Amino acid sequence: MEQSSPVDFNLPLPSLSPTPSHSRGGRFLLVLIIIILLALIGGGIFAYTVVFEAPLTAVTRSLTTITGARSFHQDMTIKAAFKSSLAEGVISTDMEQPTTGPRRIATVVSGKSAGFTLATEIRFLDDTVYGKVTEFPLLSLIASSATNSPIGHWYSVSLKEIEQYVIKQGVDSADITKVRKQVGKFGEAGPISQIDTLIQGGVLVFDQQASLTRVNGKWGRQYTVAIDKNKLTTFITDKEKEFSLISGSLKTIIFDPVVVTMGLFDYSLKSITGGIRFSDSETTTSLIGPWSVSFAITYRDINGPIMVAKPDNSASLIGYIEQSTEEAKNKAIKSQLSSFHNMAKTYYDKKKSYSNLCTKDSLVTSMLERIEKESGQKPTCRSNSKAFLVARINGISSSTTTWCADSTGYFGSVEKLPTGFKCQ
Repeated sequence: MEQSSPVDFNLPLPSLSPTPSHSRGGRFLLVLIIIILLALIGGGIFAYTVVFEAPLTAVTRSLTTITGARSFHQDMTIKAAFKSSLAEGVISTDMEQPTTGPRRIATVVSGKSAGFTLATEIRFLDDTVYGKVTEFPLLSLIASSATNSPIGHWYSVSLKEIEQYVIKQGVDSADITKVRKQVGKFGEAGPISQIDTLIQGGVLVFDQQASLTRVNGKWGRQYTVAIDKNKLTTFITDKEKEFSLISGSLKTIIFDPVVVTMGLFDYSLKSITGGIRFSDSETTTSLIGPWSVSFAITYRDINGPIMVAKPDNSASLIGYIEQSTEEAKNKAIKSQLSSFHNMAKTYYDKKKSYSNLCTKDSLVTSMLERIEKESGQKPTCRSNSKAFLVARINGISSSTTTWCADSTGYFGSVEKLPTGFKCQ
């Protein structure tokens, strides 16, 4: 067996000469390892702080980047599936909050469904709404002529004009005041406090931690938010009794989780995604068939250079509506007068006289009653053995038109109500 050499305890004393280079390298490596470990520990603590930050705090700070922004651009994509058909559209919005004055908003809506496409633009400036439809097939059918088509033209209407118009159409001013009050309630509290109320009420349930993600090449964080359907129903019913009618519909809806994505360091709101689906587990008459809706909202150009400008040329929307309504009524009146001619001819062929046409013929008296009910004015009807005349006044706004038909075969508009048996 080979024996080991004896140990020499007479070791040399440490030398005061410079340390060899390989010894210095070892110490540097040790220091580097310690720095890396400290960095990893510190980074881990930082990452833990970021990922596990309280959801309400993070989301509140994130929403503040939008609610407090001077300007931003938002794109909202919506997809709706109903049985075998699919509809999808994009709502793009530019918001500008000037230093003084109200917000200015421009929205472009585009979409398609069942072979039809829609494209329109809406701008809201200084309590006035400006709108232009560039593509909408059904709207072209409403126009009385190609020159009267609203497609491609800007129209404007102020909020005051809308209120006056609906009152003119018979809506009670008290109902308008009630609607204004209801809408105002949504603006009494800011979005942040509303979110807080929903969280405190258990309607919105956040994940306890965030997940890290990449947003446009940069790191961001995501929070998943679940919606408690039962507590949402209770919240809506308790808040406004008028909304209790929709509580039954909510029972058939499934809310997909909402994902909120924000910047990792600046908390800038990047996107919100979610969706709702119809469940067949319960039946309701308010919804027909299975359907699903998904949405995605993205934000960009926060506090960027956005300008919402007033269109160069715009016509009065109320004026266009009144003109189109009057033209439609005029067409209906011409059709009535043409029908009256046919009734009178049938009556004359049977009686060989127009006498008592306005009082004895059931079809004529029925039409006269209908005209009076529609216009609020009793029409003029005269007849003798050889002639008849019927006239009515129809007007909208400050203009009035007298329409007339007689036994000569004439029917159309006249300057004033005739006194005899001829329109002209």
